[in-house]
Amino acid sequence: MKKKWLWLASLGFLSALIIVFFVINKKDKIILTEVNMVSSTMGVLEKELTFSSLMEDANAVVVGKVVGTTLLNGEKPAFSVKIQEHIYGETDDDTVLVYLDEELIEQDEKYVFFLEPFDSPIYDDFFYLNHPEFIIKLEENNQLLRLKDAFEKTYEQPFVETQYNTLTGLKQYIHENIKTKPPYVPIPNEIYDLQDLMDESDIVAEITIEKIENEGSVSVVDYTVLETYKGKFHVEDLLLPSHKIKRNGQYIIFLKKDDGEWLLTTRHNSLISTNDKNYRDYMAFVQGIK
Repeated sequence: MKKKWLWLASLGFLSALIIVFFVINKKDKIILTEVNMVSSTMGVLEKELTFSSLMEDANAVVVGKVVGTTLLNGEKPAFSVKIQEHIYGETDDDTVLVYLDEELIEQDEKYVFFLEPFDSPIYDDFFYLNHPEFIIKLEENNQLLRLKDAFEKTYEQPFVETQYNTLTGLKQYIHENIKTKPPYVPIPNEIYDLQDLMDESDIVAEITIEKIENEGSVSVVDYTVLETYKGKFHVEDLLLPSHKIKRNGQYIIFLKKDDGEWLLTTRHNSLISTNDKNYRDYMAFVQGIK
């Protein structure tokens, strides 16, 4: 059975999203209104959606305007969001990527985003998630509205208590009641020094890809190890970015174990093919280490 991380990493949760909330605070001072969300995103909530659970997952809460879209790994569209105000926490940039169903938010509109980092080196870009059943639109009169029907674009107030249904009221509640988390540090895009890259990796090897089971933007591969330069290469369900691999391709690969999962050490220079202009430099380095 493939690991749970596989379907999460492949973003197949558009049609079957499982959202896990670990902390439920029954004494929430701020209560969400009951909304039967209508959209094509089918959420399976293992625990009740509360404001506490939203804040438990969020590393940042921001006011942002949707300014465009970007394709993750050249396939999955994500929204480009220009941040206008940080209410809680910090983000890695003033413009961030937020992955949501395209029907849930609209171009050139302002929203309050509850941003949860989705940090996987299998994707070329670092991006955030926002709970698909808690889409909060900001009106010009400072009012907050929660999406109720994604197709009809109908909204209603997000909170039972009226004083929290304005940006001012929500900001005041968060500032007075929610402790700020440490800034999130994303996985590095690249580690330029090859010795540092080697030191950060638990496995360094040369492989040939024998079979690719395509999961969209991410694939599970069967492989043959040609040479191992560090560690022991016995990885089941090896996940690699689909647009960077091909059957019978030969690669130098750098892997790191993170929370029980084997991942590429960096986003952009941990999977080097024979066609890469730096392949000979990498090969000379790893062969010199052995």
